[in-house]
Amino acid sequence: MIHAGRRENFGTTTLVLRQLVLQTHRETQRARVTFELPAVSYPAHTAHHHLKPMKNDLTLDHVKKEARDLLRGLQRRDPEALRRCKAIDPLADTASPALDYARFIIARERGFTSWRKLKEHIENLRR
Repeated sequence: MIHAGRRENFGTTTLVLRQLVLQTHRETQRARVTFELPAVSYPAHTAHHHLKPMKNDLTLDHVKKEARDLLRGLQRRDPEALRRCKAIDPLADTASPALDYARFIIARERGFTSWRKLKEHIENLRR
């Protein structure tokens, strides 16, 4: 009889704990956290301390040429090209760089998260 009572208490305790966990989970799912952010636009996070300034006369051809030049520098193992890449992407493997990677570095140096966003920005400047 005593053994059966222990089992009942254990079952009741387990049931109560289970209900508490479910209730906490539901409350967590319903909770909404809001933050008030200042109305300021920040550039993409980058380890590079000095972002390249955006020129109003910047063209897509100019940044494409810059990406090709960076790629050539990486292929030659040029210290300046390697420094630029390591400043943006310290863990990158630059053993066999590709043009897409060079374009990514160029975009990040200018504060954009991707080449596509840099390209869209330049195209919008022309309109």
